[in-house]
Amino acid sequence: MKLSEIKKVDSLEDETIEFKAKLNRDNFESWIKTISGFSNAKGGTIYLGVRDDLTLEGFTRDEADKERNFFNNSVNQFLVPLPQYTISFLKYIVNSKTRYVIKIIILESKLKPVYVKYKGVYSAFIRKQGYTSSASPSEIYDMVIKSKKYEFDVLPTNIKYDKDEFKKLHFCYSERTGKELNDKELEVIGFFDKDRYLKQGALLFKDDYNGEKTAISCNVFQGFNKGDDRIITSDDIKTNILDSITFSLSFIKRNMNIGMIKTDDGRIDVPAYPSRSLIEGVVNSIVQRDYYIENSQISIDIFRDRLEITSPGPLASGELINKNYDLTHIISERRNKLISEVLVRLKYMEAKSTGFDKIAMDYKEQSNKHKPFVFSDSRQFTLTLPDLTYQDGVENTFSNINLLPSNIQNLQYSNTILNFCLNRQRSIKEICLHLSISDSTYFRRNILEPLVKEQYLICSKQGNKKVYITNKDKVF
Repeated sequence: MKLSEIKKVDSLEDETIEFKAKLNRDNFESWIKTISGFSNAKGGTIYLGVRDDLTLEGFTRDEADKERNFFNNSVNQFLVPLPQYTISFLKYIVNSKTRYVIKIIILESKLKPVYVKYKGVYSAFIRKQGYTSSASPSEIYDMVIKSKKYEFDVLPTNIKYDKDEFKKLHFCYSERTGKELNDKELEVIGFFDKDRYLKQGALLFKDDYNGEKTAISCNVFQGFNKGDDRIITSDDIKTNILDSITFSLSFIKRNMNIGMIKTDDGRIDVPAYPSRSLIEGVVNSIVQRDYYIENSQISIDIFRDRLEITSPGPLASGELINKNYDLTHIISERRNKLISEVLVRLKYMEAKSTGFDKIAMDYKEQSNKHKPFVFSDSRQFTLTLPDLTYQDGVENTFSNINLLPSNIQNLQYSNTILNFCLNRQRSIKEICLHLSISDSTYFRRNILEPLVKEQYLICSKQGNKKVYITNKDKVF
C-alpha cells in the first residue's frame, strides 16, 4: 500500500518532504538534523511510517503515541531554539487492521539558526534539493541577517510588576540620576505592559534573579592562553544585571595590573585598562548577549597581555568580524532594546551607541600593538583590550582561515580549530578549552578526524598524548 492512497503525495523526497519508516533511536542525528534543516530553510513535512519508495509501514495506535513522544522529547532536548511544528495522525486500514502514519509539519523558524545541540557541540543544518547538509558560515550569516527574530527581552511574561521586587533598580536609578524612578517611565520603555505584566528582559533586573540567562564566568590566567596556562583565580556569578555589572567591574579591577610613571615628586599609577573602556566593554557584553542561547555565559578572561570579554551570539547586525582594530566603523546595532533602554536611563550607556567610539578614544595615543580589537563569528562576540602595563602588547598569532570545502562538516568549529592550531601544536584538551566544549567521542569522530583525514590538521604524538597542528601547505 502506498502513501498516495491515503494522502495526495506522489513525489519522492525533495526540498520540503522527508519519509522515514521509523525514528532511529541509536543514531538520532540521522533525523534530528532534518528538523534543523527544515526550520532553517522554508519548512517541510516529515512522514513517519513511510519508506523511501512511499510504501506504508505504519504504526499501531500505541506505537504511534510512543513515536510521537520520542520525537517531542528529542526535539526539546537537542534543538535550540525550539522549532515550531504540528503533529497529526493519518489513519488507514490494511488487512482489517487500523494503522497510522505520523505527519509532522515543520514551520520555517522565526528564530534562526536552529541548532542541533549534542555533547556541548552546536551544529546548524539546512535543507537543499532533497538532502540535509551542515550550514556554512556564510549561510549562518544570512540566517541571522534575514531572521524574523523577536528579541528575548521584549517577550511577554505572566508575572506582574511589584516595586518591592526591584529595590536595587530604584536605588541605582536614584543614586546615578538624583531622581525617583516612576512607573510611567518604566511603562514607556516597555518594562511592563498596560496590565503591568513584565517583559522577559525586566525579570533580569529583579533583586532575587539568579538564573542561567545572566551567568558570567571570570578567570585570571597566568600566561597568554587558556590551553596551557593554569588559572590563578576564578569566580562565577548568576544574579541580576545590575549586580552582574558591579561584580564584573570589581573582579577586573581587583585582578588587573597597575603600573606607574615616576614623577619628580612621586608617581602616577597607570591601570592596565582605562576605566571607561571597562564599563563600556562589560555593559556592551550584556546588551549584545543573545539570551536565546541556552547554557551559555559571558566570559571575562584576564591574560598576561590582555583582557577578553566574550558574549554569546554574534553582533546583532549579523556582521562577521575577523580581528577588526577600527572600532569606530563597527555597526553598533543593539540586540536587546529593553535592556538597553534601562541601562541608558541608569546612565551606564548613551542612547547614541557610542561605546566603541569611547574605547577607541581611550586607546588613541597607544601604538599598534596596544590597540583594542573585536572578533565576531556565528557563535560569539569578543572585545579584546590590551594590557597597557605589558610592554610587548598583544601577541599577534591570529590569522583568518575561512575554509568552505563541501566535504568538511561543522565548519564553524573547523575554522576556529585551524586558526588556533596554526602556529603551534595543540592537545585535544587545549582545543576543547578554546572552543568552550567538552571532550567527547562525537567531537573526536565528527570534527577532529575529518580534518586529519583531509590533511587540514597534522596529528602527531607528544609523549602519551596526541597533538595537532594546522597544515599550512593545505590551508593557504
